[in-house]
Parts: sequence; structure tokens; C-alpha cells
Amino acid sequence: GALAADLDYDLEPLLQAGLEGRTLRLLVNSENTAKVSAAQRIAQQLEAAGLTVEVERLAFEDFTAALGRGDFDLYLGEVVLTADFDLSALLSSTGRLNYGGWRDSQTDALLSAFSAAGEDGRQEAAGALYAHLAQQAPIAPVCFKNGSVLTQWGRLSGLSPVRENV
Repeated sequence: GALAADLDYDLEPLLQAGLEGRTLRLLVNSENTAKVSAAQRIAQQLEAAGLTVEVERLAFEDFTAALGRGDFDLYLGEVVLTADFDLSALLSSTGRLNYGGWRDSQTDALLSAFSAAGEDGRQEAAGALYAHLAQQAPIAPVCFKNGSVLTQWGRLSGLSPVRENV
């Protein structure tokens, strides 16, 4: 919480990166109207800050193919984390969802330390990882949702939660 309170919304680094005058392609899956609307809103906000953004709506198959090729400047996607909140698929140098090809040996080491941490060291390892990511964030999380069902065995019957709907 304290780390999140220190973070601030700042587009100045993007403007200083020489992106003015260049059209950025923001990919989105056209089959999800909520994501298309969100992508349009993001594009409007970036344009209000002085960037030029073209929202490219692609069918899911074409969207994932473009991501796999690295054929994008920005993309709006969705990731469902595993129960252990392992971010390696997104952020490690070899992560299967690291479509931008971001590489950082310190992040890899911190991800490994977090994954290997026992109960006693997990909070400290998570804090070190998140502090590093706050300074070196290769992605911009837009929304986070946590859904779970916790109960003792035999207390509930007929409950059949699935990944998208607890």
C-alpha cells in the first residue's frame, strides 16, 4: 500500500522518449467490446498528453499472432495469474506472455527469489520485487481483480467455481 501511494501517473517519460510525431499502434481484441472501449479511452488519454495513437482492432487469432510477432507498440490484454501470483510468465526474460521481449536480469533474480521464498520470506521477497517493478515497470496494469472461494471440505455442495466465475 505504501509503495502504491508513492507511485504517480506521469506520461512525461513517454513524451521524452521521442514518441511525439510518431503514430503508436495500440492493439486490442475486437471480439471484446469492453476492451475495445477501454483501448479507445486509453488512446484518448495518450492523445490528450500529446501522443498520436491508432487503435487497431483485431480478431483474437490475429491479435495473438501480432503479439507473438512483436508487431505492436502497445496492446491491451488480459492475464489471469495463477493462485501463487507468479508474474514470471509476464515479466521474466523467457516468459511466454512477455510479448515485448523485455529483459532484465535483476527482475529475473527477484522473480526467482519470490518463487523460492518460504512462508517466512515471501512478504520480504514480494516487497523487493514490487519495489523494483515500480521503478522498472515494463507493463502498465490497468485493473486487478481477485476472486476466490475458501471453505472447509464438505461445508458446501453444488459449488463448481471456474476460472472466470467463482
